Amino acid sequence: MIRLDALLRHQKGTATIEFAFASLFLFGILMVGLDFGVYAQQNLRLGNAVEQGAVLAFDNRASSTIDTTTLGNYVAAVAGGAPTMTYQCNGISCSSTATAKCIAAPATSGGWPTFTDPTTTNNVSICADGALPGYYLVIRATRTYQPVIVPDRYLNGKTIQQQAVVRLS
Repeated sequence: MIRLDALLRHQKGTATIEFAFASLFLFGILMVGLDFGVYAQQNLRLGNAVEQGAVLAFDNRASSTIDTTTLGNYVAAVAGGAPTMTYQCNGISCSSTATAKCIAAPATSGGWPTFTDPTTTNNVSICADGALPGYYLVIRATRTYQPVIVPDRYLNGKTIQQQAVVRLS
């Protein structure tokens, strides 16, 4: 019993044990911060890649068709990986036969925009909001993210998704 009492009062090595507990806590906080940081970096990088793809499509708008292969390769190179790419031109698959449409913002965040036919008055096509109809390209890139520590619900799920809409004519 005397030996146990002596051990309980002994102070040597206390700082080492306190440091071990504090470093575990600090390491956990750093890992959570790193997880959020990597998620934000990948989200921003994918968004930047999609925006640059929209600029590339706008610069090449004079061609009769949109080369989605080149566009997808460009976005993948900028994004630093191979995201899943989806394209829509005026709400349908991209082709040179699409007619001018009016665009409305999506009802939900991250949803596809809606396209409607313009009304014609005195041989002039016009949208309900007063804008002129056009030919729009919607580029959407999706990538999965595997978090290390943080649960998916705090990172908006495992899927990172970015989209851009560009008017080509």
